[in-house]
Amino acid sequence: MKHISYPDVVRLREENLGRYEDGRSEEILAIVQGHPAHIEEASTITDCVRRGYAPPGYALADFTIIRTGGRFHLFHIPRVPGNISIHPSNEHWFGHATSHDLDTWVTGHPPLATEPANYFESAHIWAPFVMEHQGVFHMFYTGLSGEPSQVLCLATSTDPDLNVWHRHVGNPILPLEGFSWHRKNERGHLRQGRDPHVTRVGDHFLMAYTTMHADGCPAVGGLVSHDLKQWQDIGPILYRPMRAGGWMPESVLVQQLTCDRWVLIPSVGPGLEYYISDNPHSWHDAECLPIEYSDTGSGEEAIGPEVLCRNDEKGEWLVAFFQKGDNRLYLGILDVRGAWRLERIQSPSRLAPWLALIEEEVDGLHPTDQQGVRNNPPLTH
Repeated sequence: MKHISYPDVVRLREENLGRYEDGRSEEILAIVQGHPAHIEEASTITDCVRRGYAPPGYALADFTIIRTGGRFHLFHIPRVPGNISIHPSNEHWFGHATSHDLDTWVTGHPPLATEPANYFESAHIWAPFVMEHQGVFHMFYTGLSGEPSQVLCLATSTDPDLNVWHRHVGNPILPLEGFSWHRKNERGHLRQGRDPHVTRVGDHFLMAYTTMHADGCPAVGGLVSHDLKQWQDIGPILYRPMRAGGWMPESVLVQQLTCDRWVLIPSVGPGLEYYISDNPHSWHDAECLPIEYSDTGSGEEAIGPEVLCRNDEKGEWLVAFFQKGDNRLYLGILDVRGAWRLERIQSPSRLAPWLALIEEEVDGLHPTDQQGVRNNPPLTH
């Protein structure tokens, strides 16, 4: 198996910064443009495999799922249907629900909300990502000021029910001023830095996130860390020139595909695409390929996929995702060996073998090995 050690950050950052072209197209750059009474606690929503899950009165956007203590925990953005994400009364807390079978979900107490005392997360919080490391749960998320600017933050929890979270004293881990290669707003603050996704790479961790290059073109940024708290910039790990119609990577997912290959899956508008590389720190030379989505012909697009379980013998992954049109949580099987096709699951019987596999593999792992149900090779079969 190819060993990938902690990179030479200075050299890698310079290489990644050099891998772009002047693809700026000012006329199609959009300014990122927003609720809640509260989610009713203890609401039980059934038949979610078939109908999809969203909490009462809300739609569901960027999410994370982790399994601990025999239960799945879902953290997500609750979205007022029809409202824009940066409306002042919208998207400033996280929804939390639990399930034993991914078909029936029970809503719970919101674990985190905006913090007026922290300017960088005083307006909104977005896109939670949760993983466990050495017995501590780490929640990475996006904080927004009212400018708006976007940064990346961290909260941790040792609560078995994952209700109590404490913000990291070193927030934001992706600073308000960003780095020299980032596009800034009029105040010199980071304009786009959101949707963090963390995976283990050899002896360290890699964080991929959605951002924008200083020239106005979309990019996937990269940070590396040994301890999940101190992060170093390695520049844009994927860069694309701006094109008519736009392209903005959202909810980027990174997985180790084989012993020496990695896959990066961003959500784009519309749909999903994937890139394969032998170096998870750089995707500039990787070919962009589409992922086909089948949901019985409704015309919806899948976005924000997260891996819940992998069966590498069959070349299939169980993934959760939401649909662009109705913003509800669904489950599907992603073929990663041949067609790269995502097929939505619409019956609990189709899900049952995967639940058995998760029960067999995840609950047998030591907590220090469990990186979250959805995102790491230790959960492979």
